[in-house]
Amino acid sequence: MNAGEEPLEFRYEKLRGSKRMLIMAKDSLGVAFWRLCSEEMTFTAEVYCQFLDNNIGNWMAARNVKKAIIAHDNAKPHAPRIAQQFFEEKVIETWI
Repeated sequence: MNAGEEPLEFRYEKLRGSKRMLIMAKDSLGVAFWRLCSEEMTFTAEVYCQFLDNNIGNWMAARNVKKAIIAHDNAKPHAPRIAQQFFEEKVIETWI
């Protein structure tokens, strides 16, 4: 762009595709399990707990893990009481 020229107008809706959320869990060997959510899905504490509940048991069995430790960033879906209860019921230690 030269001096005095107007910048081009960007229309982000044309540049970007759909917005989808990738939920991923990693361990010392890399990606442990993941889920690509639909566009319509909202990531809530319930979705987070269901994702972990659906995957953590198989992951622990496959890796011969005796105790799961979850390190998370205390984001909104991680912090509500429902998530904390899930960790307590499943005896999962959390690191923040």
